[in-house]
Amino acid sequence: MRFTTLVIPASEIRTGDTIRGYYRPDVTMTTAVAPGSENPDWSDISLRAGRLGIPYKATQDGRPALASLRTSQRFTDHSPILITRALARPAELGDAIGRIAAFAAMSLHESFPHLSLEGLVEAFTSSAATSMLAARFLSGQEHGLTPGQAAAEAGTALIRGWAEARLETRARPDREAAIPDEMKLVLQGLATLGPRMTASALLFDAPCPEGGYPCLDFVQHAIRKGWAVRDTSVPVHLGQPVTLTEAGLAALAV
Repeated sequence: MRFTTLVIPASEIRTGDTIRGYYRPDVTMTTAVAPGSENPDWSDISLRAGRLGIPYKATQDGRPALASLRTSQRFTDHSPILITRALARPAELGDAIGRIAAFAAMSLHESFPHLSLEGLVEAFTSSAATSMLAARFLSGQEHGLTPGQAAAEAGTALIRGWAEARLETRARPDREAAIPDEMKLVLQGLATLGPRMTASALLFDAPCPEGGYPCLDFVQHAIRKGWAVRDTSVPVHLGQPVTLTEAGLAALAV
């Protein structure tokens, strides 16, 4: 089991936390010095926690958990307290991760009903997603977040990561559709010159443009890429018309 040492307000003490110390009455959550952040010259000694000789395990939540401490100091809900807290056990962690993934999937589906709930659940319970959720959930607790806050932070990160990946996936075809300038000239020629393809040559009815006619190899490449198509209903010896497909028009527009 993993543990983390925190400085928290008395109101956030939870049953099972180990209380290790408390701060002077004039020290606030803002000024309290956490273990590991002390100045080497001890100039902040008045802002450090006074350690208990015997750590005390809280048996109730919130400020009432401090009632059993042998001290005359009066605590408020905002008094900084030094504690050690156990992070989620493996079984608890697995349950938390499942709940976070399910809640994130349902929330997205409710907001965007066209998204498949099954698909979202599958995406959010993949090994990569659950590993990220576990890391963010535990990290949040290590930095003082409550389980609910850590779960919310992890869920938000999951949805943000999913959205960024979705945008990246959508953008990829646009980038892949981008073609070299020389191929754009070929597609422009196919769109404007009305070429016809025989078994070994291209025939053009339009006058030769300044840049020359498209090369047969380039036209064949455009057909293989799905940017153009030849009309096979026409006999080859007459020249089969070559026209742009929707993909070719889209590639030409990029």
